[in-house]
Amino acid sequence: MSASCFGLGKSSYGWAYNSLNQDPCAVATYLGQACNSTYTIEPIGTGQFYTAPTSSEANACTCSSVFYMTLSACGGCQSDGAIFTSWFEYTANCETVYPMVFPQPIPDKTSVPHWASENVTETGGFDEVSAEALGDAPETTGGSLPASSTSSTLTEPTSSSIFEPKPTPSASNTDTTPSSSHSILLPTALGIPIPLFVIIVLGAIIRGRRRRSTTATRFETTTITTTRRATYAHQEY
Repeated sequence: MSASCFGLGKSSYGWAYNSLNQDPCAVATYLGQACNSTYTIEPIGTGQFYTAPTSSEANACTCSSVFYMTLSACGGCQSDGAIFTSWFEYTANCETVYPMVFPQPIPDKTSVPHWASENVTETGGFDEVSAEALGDAPETTGGSLPASSTSSTLTEPTSSSIFEPKPTPSASNTDTTPSSSHSILLPTALGIPIPLFVIIVLGAIIRGRRRRSTTATRFETTTITTTRRATYAHQEY
């Protein structure tokens, strides 16, 4: 006996049927048979849920998020308050995963609802509310789903790779040296052409040096005059 929607689960999963009036269990079965012609889905009872495929069951079809979504909906429509395996847990035995794409041609006897192509890498897994919000249309038949995401080799995340914050630059690592672009902004902001600004600066430097030279000369002259006066007064005394 193959799995199918029934009871309270069936009544709350009307949105999950495709335009051929096939429930998600039937759609998932057809998708599984694209890789294994004898593939079937066993029914589950209340409190039960579909687990990850074993290493021998893992293939391009069962490791697709499109298949995962239809299988999860199949579990949900068989009982009220179903439990769902997360996408990461589900793909534990998959060497390659296919998020948002079914890598085999869609069998002619079925059509895949739009909600089955939900981005599970963002949601983390099957969610009844978001899937229902996506809706049935447009459906995909007779070919592969659009590859919104390329296939990838599944690797288990480590504690260092999950939400790893970027280090905040410390004061010792912060470059406080003003760049040349900042110094160029001053004359531009004052409305002075850069060549004229350079001439003004050089003129100010030269005038400053002349003033210091003149002051030093005056100081030297005053010192000599004072010395001569003191010498003359001593001789007269």
